[in-house]
Amino acid sequence: MTDVKERVDAQLEKEFLSLNPAQREAVIHQTGPILVVAGAGSGKTRVATVRIAQLIASGVSPEAIVGVTFTNKAAREMRSRVQDLVGHDVLVSTFHSLGLKILRESSHHIGYPSNAVVYDSEDSQKALKIILKELSLNEDDLASMAISISSMKNKLQPPESEGAQNSRLAAVYERYCDLLKRSGAFDFDDLLLLPVLLFRKCPEILEQYQERWQYLLVDEYQDTNYAQSIFISLLAGKRQNLFAVGDPDQSIYSWRGADIGNILRFQNDYENAKVVRLEENYRSAQSILSASNALITNNKGRIEKKLWSRKGEGSPITFFCAKTERIEASFIAESIEQYIQDGITVDEIAVLFRTNAQSRSLEDSFMERRIPYHIHGGISFYQRKEVKDIFSYLRLVVQPYDLLAFSRAIQVPKRGIGATSIAKIESLARESGLPLNQLLFDIISDNQLISLGNKQKESLKAFLDTWGRISESGTTGVASSIEAVVFDGGYLKSLEGEMETYSEKAEIVSELVAKAHEWDRERKGTLQQFLEEVTLNQMLEEESESSCSLMTIHNAKGLEFKVVFIVGLEEDILPHINSKKSMDGIEEERRLLYVAMTRAKEKLIMTCSQTRLLWGGFRNMRPSQFLYEIPRDMLNSVRSARSAAAPSVSVVQPEQKAVFETGQIVMHSQFGVGRIEKATETSNGLIYEVFFGKDGTRKKIAAEMQVLRSV
Repeated sequence: MTDVKERVDAQLEKEFLSLNPAQREAVIHQTGPILVVAGAGSGKTRVATVRIAQLIASGVSPEAIVGVTFTNKAAREMRSRVQDLVGHDVLVSTFHSLGLKILRESSHHIGYPSNAVVYDSEDSQKALKIILKELSLNEDDLASMAISISSMKNKLQPPESEGAQNSRLAAVYERYCDLLKRSGAFDFDDLLLLPVLLFRKCPEILEQYQERWQYLLVDEYQDTNYAQSIFISLLAGKRQNLFAVGDPDQSIYSWRGADIGNILRFQNDYENAKVVRLEENYRSAQSILSASNALITNNKGRIEKKLWSRKGEGSPITFFCAKTERIEASFIAESIEQYIQDGITVDEIAVLFRTNAQSRSLEDSFMERRIPYHIHGGISFYQRKEVKDIFSYLRLVVQPYDLLAFSRAIQVPKRGIGATSIAKIESLARESGLPLNQLLFDIISDNQLISLGNKQKESLKAFLDTWGRISESGTTGVASSIEAVVFDGGYLKSLEGEMETYSEKAEIVSELVAKAHEWDRERKGTLQQFLEEVTLNQMLEEESESSCSLMTIHNAKGLEFKVVFIVGLEEDILPHINSKKSMDGIEEERRLLYVAMTRAKEKLIMTCSQTRLLWGGFRNMRPSQFLYEIPRDMLNSVRSARSAAAPSVSVVQPEQKAVFETGQIVMHSQFGVGRIEKATETSNGLIYEVFFGKDGTRKKIAAEMQVLRSV
């Protein structure tokens, strides 16, 4: 036993001595609250692990420690590392798993059985459908009701709270909670809401957990929402032995309810809290960190820190501005081929983008060049539901006997034709041997074939009319056929009911229309040939063990690659158009770019396009305002994948006698990034009133002074 202890102590000492001074300072902190501001690539997981091991080595019981993370993968990794270091198991779990553990032990105090089941999202939707039916409410409200109820639970607002002032919402919420309780069930949000309600109702139960778990460690603290912060605060109790690790500069999940204010207010919420900054980065070359630091300092909502590295200066960031998105995608594919020739393996390369729709042109370019790739944490463009829905119509036009295409197309949008009726139509099609369009015409004309109501017949007729328009449109090109589905067939309108995902789905549809217009311009052939090429390219593009990663920036968080491409650095893409209503939105978009940049270890390439195809029409794009926040000498502009260094970012040079529009984002050499509020013609020429977000001031600036740059 002594030998084991000596070995563990020696291993822990070796681990401790390998830490840098800031990491050691965090690890040896014993009691009271501490916030570890852990920059990208600064070894935060290692610090958290050694911290737990150090507590155990100092005599704290492993049972008195609990670690909280956001993913099961992170929890498993931390548990495994602690086990390797000190040979003890420690409770490390996700927020929701910890909440469920508490409810399993103590939910009877608030009227729930200890063996209550946990409903997934599908179960919850079924429960809500029952409630809506009971209250004679439209089922179209289901999605918005589900979002509202989830939001209220994450704000710890029960049905009787002021947050449910909308009478319909209050009634649905109350009945939904009652149904769950009667069914002996929790939904996902209950796993945080109910433990907090339990602790507030039964302080003696809370005290038991506070005595049991005397040391808390929370990872990714910047991603906590209101319910999670209160849950942790209650468990921390009077001891306040809370070790919080996070980075406000990497807070990118506000759309999921994360509140950056939780980490920014940490020192106010926890009296005498210590703050340790981990600024040494073990991942990236200094050139990448210097540019990232320059970008993120433009945010107000942050805790000051500056990343640095011992890895050397490294290469300047490469910048490429393409004329079109297709040229942009070709440049990226050619560059990857060059990197592979230079000895970098393809799985060490990643391409990051703001929205899922941006993968389409990249996938096309990769498939053309047979570059192996996979969509990390997402779905390939041509496997998206929206694309497959639209393709089902096109397949019917090409092959009117295609039952699989029919069964999909007839249900998008919903037409009030149920599964039983569809099954009867399909059975009759197999028996009769008729093409489906002819059969549907016969069914509408002859009641004896299949018994359908008048509304169902009207729906079938409308479906046939759409089918006919798609067929007729096909004579003028593939794009016309797809637009007939999207617009005349009502597909785009049907997406409007999906409030939470409409914008993303609409972008996917727009990209498919753009793809079709590209096909038509190049006169590649018929609708059938279009479908065949897409299908065959996907079948040939079998994912190999080694492949390039394509992913959204959100999915890239926590990952690292030798070579990183960030594409689509344009206004309304990054920053996204939906973010531009507030400075908070712009700051989160800036953090998103910061996260993307700090994924790169050796090479960082940033690209934009001067034009993009949107809904079949070319739109002129402006380079992202964030490009102007990176010093020019840090960006090396190139003209091709193999070109040598060229003058820095020529596309962002000041415009001569530019005329700026109201609402346009501009760059001032002295005041920074601003927005044109007003333009006035005077005897001295145009005068612009510009709002500068940093200090909230407005300045009047003469156009002739040439101090503005269009961003």
